[in-house]
Amino acid sequence: MFTLVDRAVSMVKAHPDANLSRFSWRSAVRIRRLPWTFKQVERAVYNLLLNACQSARETADRHEVRVRVSGDAHFVSVTIIDSGPGVADGIRESLFDPFVSQGKQRGTD
Repeated sequence: MFTLVDRAVSMVKAHPDANLSRFSWRSAVRIRRLPWTFKQVERAVYNLLLNACQSARETADRHEVRVRVSGDAHFVSVTIIDSGPGVADGIRESLFDPFVSQGKQRGTD
């Protein structure tokens, strides 16, 4: 999991929306095998990191993204915290529906 998060952080740092963000992260667990494909989890973590960078850019002072990986032999938790303003009330209830984003009502409109 350490390598997966490290790769996702490296990839998102290359994105223009991450150019002002400062990353910090730590891992308390090393997972040898995952029940999903490496690329699927890496892509999910990348998307969450990019969302965090975009949110952190909305603050005037600090653009911070923190990542923490914890777990045991059966469970893994990836926590991503940013210094942004949080999820807008207008999309809070539908945030995990397909194609929802804060910038566009239906994500692709």
